[in-house]
Amino acid sequence: AYLPDLFAAAAPVSALVDVPSNAPDSQIPILSFIGEADNSNKGAFGAEKAQKLVDYWCARNDTVEQWDDYTYMDGGQNCSSQEDLFTNYMFYNADGVPMLRCVEVATKTHAIWPSECFEAWNEWFTHFTKDPDTGTLYYDGAAVNAN
Repeated sequence: AYLPDLFAAAAPVSALVDVPSNAPDSQIPILSFIGEADNSNKGAFGAEKAQKLVDYWCARNDTVEQWDDYTYMDGGQNCSSQEDLFTNYMFYNADGVPMLRCVEVATKTHAIWPSECFEAWNEWFTHFTKDPDTGTLYYDGAAVNAN
């Protein structure tokens, strides 16, 4: 996320980092996994630190949905979808392109699961490309409108 000229998308796992203060302003789609039993990130996406990070990525990626459109750590009562142990919170831009996907993983501690790696590759990275000359981001071959 700090080198958007090199990366078309990113997928941090079990990481709630501070909001970057000097990062470039270009869009970069984010898929983020946090375990519901992760003691390093208590409260998962409902925590204050997570809210700041989600707010940052929603603003940077110009999403329609915002952090407070959902509730977190409530068994999926107010989420985008649930699939097995994954509770998904989707944030799309005005054209319907998924620009942020936050996933709370039931029973997971501070770790990475192989299924998350497959999910990141098959359901996220394969959809995004970036033109190395212009920096234009593409989703399934169509240019993503910059904010």
